[in-house]
Amino acid sequence: MLTSNYLLTLLLTLVIEVLVALVFGYRNKFALLSIIFVNLITNQLLNYILWLNTSSAFFTTIITNLILLEILVVLAEWLLLVFALRRSFKPLLLLSSAMNFVSFSVGLVLR
Repeated sequence: MLTSNYLLTLLLTLVIEVLVALVFGYRNKFALLSIIFVNLITNQLLNYILWLNTSSAFFTTIITNLILLEILVVLAEWLLLVFALRRSFKPLLLLSSAMNFVSFSVGLVLR
C-alpha cells in the first residue's frame, strides 16, 4: 500500500472510530485520546500483518484472514481500552466491536 493511501485509510479509520465513540457517549478528552492512541497501535499492526501476508502469501484466503485479524483487533482494542480507561469490560467490548464494525464496513464500501 502506498504511504499516501495508508495515511488516508488511517485518518479515515480514526475519524470513523472517534465518531462512533462519540455516539456511544465517550466525550471526554482522555477517552478520545485513548481511542486514537489504541487505534494508532492496532491499525499499524493490522496493516503490517496484511502487508506481510501479501508479500509472502502465507494465507491464501484473504477474507478469512481479514476476518480473523479484525476479531483479534477488536479483542486487542477492547483490552487496551479497559486498561487505559479503567471502565467496565462489557461496554468497552461493545464499543470496540461497534467501532471496528463500522470502520470495516465503510472500508468495504469504499474499496
